[in-house]
Amino acid sequence: MDRFEADAVAVGLINLKRNPIKGPFDAARLKETHRRIFGRVYPWAGEFHQGIGMMGKNRSGFVVAYDPSENVPTALDEAFTKLKAEGNLQGLDSARFAIRLAFYYSELDAIHPFREGNSRTLRAFTSDLAQAAGTGWNGRV
Repeated sequence: MDRFEADAVAVGLINLKRNPIKGPFDAARLKETHRRIFGRVYPWAGEFHQGIGMMGKNRSGFVVAYDPSENVPTALDEAFTKLKAEGNLQGLDSARFAIRLAFYYSELDAIHPFREGNSRTLRAFTSDLAQAAGTGWNGRV
């Protein structure tokens, strides 16, 4: 299953780059990004996790707690309202852009809207945001 997921996700990411999502940076776009990346793997791709309360994952020996599933829609609305108020980070110098992008990435990661694939989805989503902001950043570290 791990190999199938890795291959399917790689194809999804390539196709996403070839046919980028248009429109505002909002919850609908985040869902569409997830669906395009994971749609060949999971029938629930593109849907926020529901009814599971607070989620936790073991990360290198530490348990990281994520936002309860009940809070996902409201928390995303708040984050995307702030992002829009900041003009989707357009026109910032590279240092300020990096700081603000890190802030939004961490906010979206803490919300953790999907059952699986949050990090890969956020990397693709923030890469698109950077491209739209005219930074030339491609999402690679």
